[in-house]
Formats: sequence, C-alpha cells, structure tokens
Amino acid sequence: MLQTRRSLRSVIAVVALGVAVLAATAAVDAQTSPFTGLWAASVPTPDGGSPIPFLLALSVEGERVTGTLRIGRAEAVPIEDGRLRGAVLSFRRTLSDDGSRIQFLARIIDDGLRVGFMQRPPADAPAGGNSGQVVNFTAKRVRGH
Repeated sequence: MLQTRRSLRSVIAVVALGVAVLAATAAVDAQTSPFTGLWAASVPTPDGGSPIPFLLALSVEGERVTGTLRIGRAEAVPIEDGRLRGAVLSFRRTLSDDGSRIQFLARIIDDGLRVGFMQRPPADAPAGGNSGQVVNFTAKRVRGH
C-alpha cells in the first residue's frame, strides 16, 4: 500500500510538471511569435489616391490570433477569425456599414509584415458586382517582439 502511494505521488508529480512545461511553452510562444506587436503602414488605394493609414495590433497564442485593426481615421476594431497556419497569418473584418468583408493574409518578410487584402461584397449583393481587388503592402513594426 505504501509503495502504491509513492507511485501515485510520482505519477502526479510528473503530470504536474508536464502541465507546467506546457503552460510555460504557450506563454513563451505568445511572446516570441514574430507576428506579435504593433504594425503600421500607409496603404495605397486602388484608384491611386492618397495612401490610407493602417495600424494593426496583434497577439498570437499558438494558432490563435487576436488583435485590433485601425484603417484611416476610424476607431480600432477587433479582428475576426485570426489564425496562424505555418508562416501565414489570416484574419478578416466585417464592415458594419454594408456587411462586406475584408479578408487579410500576412507573412513576415525581411523588413516587415507583407499584407494582402481583398474586400468582398456582402452575401446579399447582386451578382456581377465588384468582386474585389487585391491590395498588397508592407507594414513596419512600431513596437513589440
């Protein structure tokens, strides 16, 4: 009986240590992801007009990405469906004024965050309308990581 208690304590100690290591690894991943931080850019407009300020704050925990997005003079809004798969980060944002969605893809490159996005019309938009144009730009890290 004494031997069984010692064995049980050993198993519990090993499991507790494993849980602690996994928790510490997750905390380190969130801090060391190259995507984590604040990113800024001036985004070119499809019509060649004045660039639009872009500010993106990201936090990464494993494959889950959270953060906020600020485009132009609008207030910062939460990103939606943020995911990190390999070296590619993706998220979207639904526009409240018309329900259209902007889909974003990003990848770390030597001098910053390479971002591409496309605005998709709302689901109830008439067929044959604007299917969206891809816009690519590079954001620079403002702070973080």
